[in-house]
Amino acid sequence: MTRASTASAVPHGHQGAIDYLIIGHVTIDLMPDGHRLGGTAAYASLTALKLGLRVGLVTACRPDLELTPLRGIAIHRKPSTQTTTFRNLATPHGRSQVLSGRADSLTIDDVPPAWRTAPVAHLAPVADEVSAELASDLSATFVGATPQGWWRKWDADGHVMCLAPADALGRLPSNTQAAVFSRDDVSAGSGDLDLLRHAFPITVTTDGARGADVSWESEQLHVPAPVLTPVDDTGAGDIFAAVFFVQLAGGKKPAEAAFEATRWASLSVLRAGTDWIRSAEIDEIAAGANL
Repeated sequence: MTRASTASAVPHGHQGAIDYLIIGHVTIDLMPDGHRLGGTAAYASLTALKLGLRVGLVTACRPDLELTPLRGIAIHRKPSTQTTTFRNLATPHGRSQVLSGRADSLTIDDVPPAWRTAPVAHLAPVADEVSAELASDLSATFVGATPQGWWRKWDADGHVMCLAPADALGRLPSNTQAAVFSRDDVSAGSGDLDLLRHAFPITVTTDGARGADVSWESEQLHVPAPVLTPVDDTGAGDIFAAVFFVQLAGGKKPAEAAFEATRWASLSVLRAGTDWIRSAEIDEIAAGANL
């Protein structure tokens, strides 16, 4: 795949050729100081745009949800009576999530035909909204997934829980070439990450400030993260995934791709929300990106 020379400014609803297709819900993230746009779909699509790719986003949300922060991205919005909404709570045992609203599910019929042949497809469920079978209906050269949304379930009050790895295996698309997920997205009591690490040809398990573990073929590699004082680590794994997938699709080896993705994701924690993706710092990183 060839990287576009500049980030294209394409209007919402544009359905022409794209380089990077991402499918998943944009979300409203409820924070102590208010709310903001979030979800893997938002963070990863903005990152791919910053890498110079023409990005198409397929999502579902309320028609009145403000998507101005995603300017420059071609958006196919499926109208829904709700927008997927999460409240993230910090606990002594890590992050806890409450799902207070969920937009409609997404199928291949929601993907514009011109986008189904994009070189890179990124399946990005956050609340089990993307059909795993959808991947087989795409003609992408490279299919990557951030599969945590397939592994989540929630109770009547919206408290989100993770499936154990053995249960999660049956919810994965068969033709995915690489997957990126957080250690926090796996049932803490299972103690069996190996099941998931071998479910894909290339797998990355991110672990916050401790870095990431990459598995492929018979190889395993730990990539440490630089020591930084984080302001907000929300979306760091999504930024990692977008850079990692673009690197792999461009022919880079998993180790090289993981080091570059770690560099982007680590620096993203120095600003809140999607601000860093629009910052001058990322312009300098993007200019020197090894793509």
